Amino acid sequence: MPECPFSIEYPHGLMQELRAAVAYGQQAFTRGGMEVGGVLFGTRSEGALSIRAWRPIACEHANGPALLLSERDRNELKEFLEEAATLPDLAGAEPVGWFLSHTRSEISLRESDLNLYREFFPAASDIVLVLRPGRHGAARAGFFFRSPEGAIRSDHSLFEFNIEREGVRPSMPMERTPPPPVEISAPHERRRRGAAPAPVDTATAWVRTTRSDVPEPDPLATSPANDEMEPVLTGKRSWRWIALPVAALVAIGWLYMARTRAPEPAEIPIEMTITDRGGQLVVEWDHSRPELLRVRAGEISVTDAGGKVSIALTAAEVQAGSFTWTRKSGDVRISLRFDGAGKPLGASAHFLGAPPPQQRPERAAEPDSAELDRLRKENIELRGEIDRAKARADQAETAVRVLRERLDATETKK
Repeated sequence: MPECPFSIEYPHGLMQELRAAVAYGQQAFTRGGMEVGGVLFGTRSEGALSIRAWRPIACEHANGPALLLSERDRNELKEFLEEAATLPDLAGAEPVGWFLSHTRSEISLRESDLNLYREFFPAASDIVLVLRPGRHGAARAGFFFRSPEGAIRSDHSLFEFNIEREGVRPSMPMERTPPPPVEISAPHERRRRGAAPAPVDTATAWVRTTRSDVPEPDPLATSPANDEMEPVLTGKRSWRWIALPVAALVAIGWLYMARTRAPEPAEIPIEMTITDRGGQLVVEWDHSRPELLRVRAGEISVTDAGGKVSIALTAAEVQAGSFTWTRKSGDVRISLRFDGAGKPLGASAHFLGAPPPQQRPERAAEPDSAELDRLRKENIELRGEIDRAKARADQAETAVRVLRERLDATETKK
């Protein structure tokens, strides 16, 4: 896979806003978080792409916390992309790609992500940015792009980097309304090593940013005026000296419970087996589980011969309990994920074996000498018939030419 055919530039502050947006999405649900996404706007030049602003993609999450757009979401995204060129706050910018967060998987593109990429962002230089939120508000991110031949490497990103938290806190989400105007008349410069971050004034639909250099009020602190007016208690403890130890004990107890409590699994494990039958991997899972009756859709991911493929499964295919894959190598990884009304079901397995057998074409039997003599005679006879047919064709052509000359002579006499 070749490297990216163009450079990608972005303001440091804009990447901090995207990090804060996906951090809020991770905290929206207690188990795994909610995936969010948005459209990236910028400019293109010869050999370079500059990201200057972004706008959120509205998703009602009708299919769960993953970023799977419903029909309504797709229609709204299509209308927004058509009207974006007329918005005064986006003057001079155009859609150059999109971003999304993966809270339950690594930095890669699922089949649903690829479908949205191809449908709404088909330009050769359109990009995808996948962010994976981590601990303490940090995130890992990676860009995906099309090669000059149009190929997309979806199993991992060739440009993966970390985004550390720098004084931006996620806030409450806003309604499904267009974001406020943004001034982007001048492009932001690319952040250089050791340089200060460029200021960015991009509005978002999930976060409002507050800078760390603004001090926050301390709820336990009191103003000097109140201290002067408060009477001094003699022989008794002030209520403040009782409240502080109690608050400390409560905080220590909460931290102890949070560390000792076993984390709940993100998925309900389901039994799965893989059987090799002459190069065909038969994947079977426990279809008798009652949870499968409530499954609406599923996905099976296969990593084989260095490539990753994601295949969507319908509810009927999930309840059938089996899937067949023609393997290309002896090292195959398969994972399942079924989304239902409650917690998703999942399983993964790793197949290691000999390379698949190569099917060799059967060699045709060589004819014997008698058959060769018969074929030679037939060849000679056919050539003779061809020569005779050619001679007859030449005679007919001569006769036609003579008749035409006689007709021309007759018409001339008249």
